[in-house]
Amino acid sequence: SMKIPYGRSNFADIRRRGFFYVDKTPFLPVLESDESGYAYLVFLRPRRMGKSLLLSMMEHYYDKSRAAEFDALFGGLWVHAHPTPEKNQHLVLSIDFSSVATDQGPDVLRRSFFETVKDAVRTLLLRYRERIPSLAEVFAKIDAYEEPSGLLSHLFSILGFVDEKLYVLIDEYDSFANRLLADGNVALHESIARGGGFVRSFYATLKAGTT
Repeated sequence: SMKIPYGRSNFADIRRRGFFYVDKTPFLPVLESDESGYAYLVFLRPRRMGKSLLLSMMEHYYDKSRAAEFDALFGGLWVHAHPTPEKNQHLVLSIDFSSVATDQGPDVLRRSFFETVKDAVRTLLLRYRERIPSLAEVFAKIDAYEEPSGLLSHLFSILGFVDEKLYVLIDEYDSFANRLLADGNVALHESIARGGGFVRSFYATLKAGTT
C-alpha cells in the first residue's frame, strides 16, 4: 500500500522510509536560472502545501556536508539524472521560527527569537567546523553575543574570508508575527518589525551578508 507522509517534512526521512514523494526537483534549475530564477526567494502558500518539505529537500540538495547522500536520497528523482551546477556547493543555515514564543511578553519573545537563531547557527558550526577551523571561534563565544545581528555578522565575515557560499533557508518566517497580530498585539509587532526592531535588524543583517 502507498505510504502517505502526512505531517512529515523531513526529506531524508521520507526518502529513506519509502514514503510517497511528489518530485519537486525539476524546479531546482528554474530557481538557479539567471533568466527565470531569483537570488532571494519567498514561497507564499497555504498550510499543508509542502513548503517545509520543499525547504528540507533544498537543504539536502545544496548542503556540502550531504554530498555523500546524494545517490541514496535523490536516486530515481528527476535531478539525479540532471544535476545542477549548485548541487552540494553550499554551507546551509536552516532556521525554523515556528517555536518562537509570543504569549509571554516582549522580553521572552526577543530571547526566544535569538535562541532559535543561535540553535540554527550552532548546528551549522558543529556540521562545518572541522571543514572550516576558523568557525571554532564563533562556536566558543556563541553565548556571549547579545543580538542575532552580531552573531550573523561574525559568521558572514569568516565565511567571506574563506570564500564559502552560504544558503540561508528560513521556515515559518512569519508565524510568530502572525500570532502576534491574531492576538491583537499590534504594538508589539510594530516594535519588532519596524525601525530598530530586532526582527528588522536580523533581516537587515542577512541583506548585508549578501554582499
